[in-house]
Amino acid sequence: MAATKLHDNVYSIGVKDPNLRVFDIVMKTTHGTTYNSFLIKTSNNKTIIIDGVKDGFTKEWLDNISEITPIDKVDVLIVNHTEPDHSGSLEELLKLNPNVEVYGSFLAMANLENIVNMQFKKNVVKDQEVAKFDDVTLKFLIVPNVHWPDTIITFYEERGIAFTCDFLGEHLCSDALLLSELKAKENYDYAFQYYYDSIMSPFKRETREALRKFTELNVNQAFPSHGPLIDQPSDVLKAVRKYSTWAITKRRIRPKITIVYVSSYGYTEKIVEAFKNYINRQNVDLFVYDMQISRLNDVLDDIENSDAFIVGSPTFVGDALKVMYDVLNSLNPFMVQGKYMTAFGSYGWSGEAVGNLLVRAKQLRMKVVDEGLKIRLKPNETELEKATEFIKEFVKVVKDNFHI
Repeated sequence: MAATKLHDNVYSIGVKDPNLRVFDIVMKTTHGTTYNSFLIKTSNNKTIIIDGVKDGFTKEWLDNISEITPIDKVDVLIVNHTEPDHSGSLEELLKLNPNVEVYGSFLAMANLENIVNMQFKKNVVKDQEVAKFDDVTLKFLIVPNVHWPDTIITFYEERGIAFTCDFLGEHLCSDALLLSELKAKENYDYAFQYYYDSIMSPFKRETREALRKFTELNVNQAFPSHGPLIDQPSDVLKAVRKYSTWAITKRRIRPKITIVYVSSYGYTEKIVEAFKNYINRQNVDLFVYDMQISRLNDVLDDIENSDAFIVGSPTFVGDALKVMYDVLNSLNPFMVQGKYMTAFGSYGWSGEAVGNLLVRAKQLRMKVVDEGLKIRLKPNETELEKATEFIKEFVKVVKDNFHI
């Protein structure tokens, strides 16, 4: 898309990627996306650029800049975040104009060095720092892990515009640059929540802190790095309210444990029944999923909202069954790190499943509290009593470390 004037001295210079169907390998982008970038002119004709675009769109981006000012007249580059969909074009800009003063967080400057692989004029900003460029005042908010550790929000004080990076963004490419002009609002609403769920939800605490800082500003417009620009104050408020609701962490009055298992001949399931019989008497919220009949997304939600996670699988050809790895490999490490975990299962020959599942749990930074429980073939009464003692010790660890 061509450069578009948003205010007398503020321009959109971003690009569209309407045919993108998968973002970062993991997110579906049914309606494509945009890589938003902005240009501000000061009263003394200084040129400030906020964010770049993805590599592959560099020429279009540079052409958009050139519609407004020559590349060698760009004075300042603000880097809100160095993920390659925002920084991929910056190497070419800095080659063409090595005199650009680059501003960003400490981590952003360090990352950018390893992206452009050249020296540039670095200016590390601090939280709440204010920079004055003629009649343009920019305030920087450090908002780490929303959603990268290097992220900042840049606030243009005189106009009340917050350049929010991925915060309040969504993957949606349409003919409307501004949200107020968008006709298919249902597409926006879906994309907005899907983006939050996929990108921001692992960082609820950090999102709440970003919201706290953001709401202290007098924001009239919020211009994210993806999707339509939120150009009406009422829509900014709606977006903030949605994030505020989604970022709430529900407090529980007792521990929550989730058991996820698969059983070929019912032997591993007998262990599950022994676990359930004990746990259900312990003032603990228990959720149990048989992966032969359960939906993966339901399972993941309960695991991520649990204090402890127990996974069970028989051993098949020297390993756990694939469906159990599908569960573990779908977990976000940021959501499950620190959760208490153990594994169990019946086996016929060698019994490697339990140990292998624990190895994966450790890779996810979960707290593996024991060596798991293995029972050869069909559990007898003595072995079921052993299973009860095993789960008793596990529940004790969970309850002893639970805090309201």
